[in-house]
Amino acid sequence: LIIARVLSNDDFGRLAVIMAIITGISDISNLGMNATTIRYTAIFKSKNESEKINTLLSTVFTNILAIGVLIVITFSVFSKFLTDVFLRDTDYNLLMILSSFGITVALQYSFFSAVFQGLQRFKSYLFFTIILSIIKITLVIFIYFTGAFNLLNVFLILAFTPLVSILTSKIWLRDYRISPFLYKRSMVKETIGRSKWIFLWSIFAIFQSRVSTYLLASLTTMTEVSFYDMSKKLSNIVMFGLGSYSSVLNTRLASITDKTELLNKVKKTKYVTVLISVALIVSILLFPFVLKLFFGIKYEGAIYPLSIILFGLIFFVWTFPYNSGLYSLGKSKVFFYQALIGLIIESGLAFLLIPSYGAVGAAVSFVITYAIVMIISILY
Repeated sequence: LIIARVLSNDDFGRLAVIMAIITGISDISNLGMNATTIRYTAIFKSKNESEKINTLLSTVFTNILAIGVLIVITFSVFSKFLTDVFLRDTDYNLLMILSSFGITVALQYSFFSAVFQGLQRFKSYLFFTIILSIIKITLVIFIYFTGAFNLLNVFLILAFTPLVSILTSKIWLRDYRISPFLYKRSMVKETIGRSKWIFLWSIFAIFQSRVSTYLLASLTTMTEVSFYDMSKKLSNIVMFGLGSYSSVLNTRLASITDKTELLNKVKKTKYVTVLISVALIVSILLFPFVLKLFFGIKYEGAIYPLSIILFGLIFFVWTFPYNSGLYSLGKSKVFFYQALIGLIIESGLAFLLIPSYGAVGAAVSFVITYAIVMIISILY
């Protein structure tokens, strides 16, 4: 709220682009390791194979550290080029270099989040998330009242405060040994190596989720980026609850191997899915008023994109039970096809609609894409 109201529309748009770069590249660099960590940690835990958990976590964490170093080196060398492509202004070169360190932090943060989910420590995971939010809000308020509120300081808070949660997580997970010395290449073949379809899915899904932001930055103005990002951020309030539901669902279904039992579990989730869909319909009516109340006419251009995206989330939530079931059955190839088709459709629609309709065009491409992805999930 404070960030959106104080920063200009253009600076808010730049912040949205740079954070999309951090989350996008960190997710791609993750190589599907988080999904693997959740799945195999849950499996090893159900079998009481604690040593395998130690080896898995150590192997994944070591890979993440190595990837982080490569990213920092790459961004340092090509920072001017990347700044010109994504922000179209080389004055923000320092911001691009710092974003590489933000990516390494994001990689570690997402890893520990995956560990908590795989171990089914949902209370710790929730606490983990709440504490980080409180720290971010406190620091943002601090720079607001001290007169240090600018794009760079806001970026530093958003990108680097997860370090606190990372250090705290290491303390909470002291029962498990996470060390580069426990790295085993055989574990890569046993777990990560079997997840090639998840890896391919993650690449296309990540690009799909951010392609509209990148195209808006390239084809329109930073103000249109700010409208779209504002609508996405408000819809993320709903997405937070949906994400928690998905995480619990994935973990509970991950260890089920019997197809009949799995189908029964998936069918039972439909009642919850219907209730969530009703809640989304209600949010479509309420959220535009929330946007006007808190952000005023400055972000009036985000009202239509927000309503459209919330409608699209109805299709999104219906993919959860089917995707969880497919993942549990090991049919991860389906996710690859979903993401590939979704990326092609959303990129094509966004490229056609964004130049004329800006943020609204991006939102429409989002809805159509997720409607098609839902159909694919149900058919499989």
